[in-house]
Amino acid sequence: MALDGSTYTPQQDCSIAPALCFKFFQDPVMQKTFPTSGPAQGGTRIDITGSGFFNTSQSLCRFGTTKVALVFLNSTNVMCFAPSHVAQVVDLYISANGFDFLVQTLKFEF
Repeated sequence: MALDGSTYTPQQDCSIAPALCFKFFQDPVMQKTFPTSGPAQGGTRIDITGSGFFNTSQSLCRFGTTKVALVFLNSTNVMCFAPSHVAQVVDLYISANGFDFLVQTLKFEF
């Protein structure tokens, strides 16, 4: 809305200032992981299925507080490798930008 009350549509050309352009995505949905547990020394490949996944270079998985790279496979599948961790059940989160993690979590047991 412009100051005079009229509708304002911002320019869509990002070539002028690409750092100021934003692209918004709907949050992906995680449905399940396989496997749901692995050894404390880490290295287990974790496949995450769901919907709405998209490819970014900053994507991460987070096991509790430990972050690792997330690998995009397609819009319904991503994967990551479990880090080493003390033996316990942790929340597994994902992030497309490396900072904002989904509120939704799945569980993984070390």
